[in-house]
Amino acid sequence: MCGRYTLMADSINLSWLGIRQPQVNIPSYNVAPGEQVLIIKNNEKDQPEPARVKWGLVPHWLQDFSRAQINARIETAADKPMFRDALRKRRCLILADGWYDWQKIQGRSQPWFIRPKSGGLCVFAGLWENYPVDDQLSFESCAILTSPAISAITPLTERMPVLLQQNQANDWLGKGYETVLAGQINPVETISSLSFYKVGRTVNNVSNKGQECVQKLTARN
Repeated sequence: MCGRYTLMADSINLSWLGIRQPQVNIPSYNVAPGEQVLIIKNNEKDQPEPARVKWGLVPHWLQDFSRAQINARIETAADKPMFRDALRKRRCLILADGWYDWQKIQGRSQPWFIRPKSGGLCVFAGLWENYPVDDQLSFESCAILTSPAISAITPLTERMPVLLQQNQANDWLGKGYETVLAGQINPVETISSLSFYKVGRTVNNVSNKGQECVQKLTARN
């Protein structure tokens, strides 16, 4: 499961997607479900464009919003009514620069922060939906695709986001998405580029959005 992540940059270069204008961002060290998050999705001309949508997927038929889903398992998304239409027609990139997971230790949960060693972007594979409130008003939402965690972090968690290489992004957004699905998910070269360390429980509170959330936990703190 991926239930919190970070997007710490205040300006995001998207030239690798053919988007010339850098995306201005309000840094968050603790992005939480229900918040407006930055995604990239194809527009009506099949060109990638940034959007802000609610994290927690709401298909057009869903009546109970408490059932909105923040994650979708890549193994079963094609078969689940909640996700299958979005997987076929509405895929997106969810931009991050790290994520959190919680390790169960003697009945307590220890948060860890996982991020690229380079300090650059993570590109999560995602799904998005449009929910029509009425004839004139609608809102968009998203979910992060997850896969079984790789061996390096299985002591921490059973699941992790599906991480896309930048050169897979256009395929995922477009007609080549099945090629991405058929390929190796979270390949060795992606995994070897990750680092992870313990952080304090400040991140447990969704109202905490500052740098203290990613501060490395040491014996002194």
